[in-house]
Amino acid sequence: MMPLIRRGGACPCPSAPPVFQSSVYFRKKLRYQASAAITTTATPSQIGSYFVMGTVVNTTVTKWVNQIRIRSVTLWAGPNATTFTPTTISLQFNGTLAQVSGTNRTYSDQSMGSNSIAHLRVKPDPMSTAADWVNVGGAAAPGTSPIFTYTLPAGGIIEIDCDVTVANDDSVVSTISAATVVLGQLYALALDHGTSDVVVPLSVTTTV
Repeated sequence: MMPLIRRGGACPCPSAPPVFQSSVYFRKKLRYQASAAITTTATPSQIGSYFVMGTVVNTTVTKWVNQIRIRSVTLWAGPNATTFTPTTISLQFNGTLAQVSGTNRTYSDQSMGSNSIAHLRVKPDPMSTAADWVNVGGAAAPGTSPIFTYTLPAGGIIEIDCDVTVANDDSVVSTISAATVVLGQLYALALDHGTSDVVVPLSVTTTV
């Protein structure tokens, strides 16, 4: 059999393997509900605490992710369940990390009557820190500066749509103290973990 010859007489040479992406990343929506009315901030470290695993029984959980990137934040709230008085929700991307703040605009909405809910869906300003990848705990210091401020009434829901990078094998990950921990169990901590533990993750196992 004659060897394959390209035009011009040159034999084809095998190409090098393509670049291989060894890190694991995915997109995830994190949903929480407020058990009491609250106005507070959220940091990258607190958002990353949705992804933890029990590593020391009844003592410690450990994050298994390194970075997040927020796509959008959505809030919902109905009227007061007893009096049907309007409730208010609001969101502001602080963007104080690295002084790349964006516009710092505040968005708000209010429920109307007995069946019209308050609803917001807000995206971070382009080219702001809130719209970029931020560290949640690892080899670099975790993001402990507020990335957004939000207001929810009791029963209000907040959902964070974000991209997540899983910690590499050689990464130093963050540990968090917790009173009730089963070794190897996956947990999601409250969005306001470390302060009041009012904004609790839904449909997942949590601990404090």
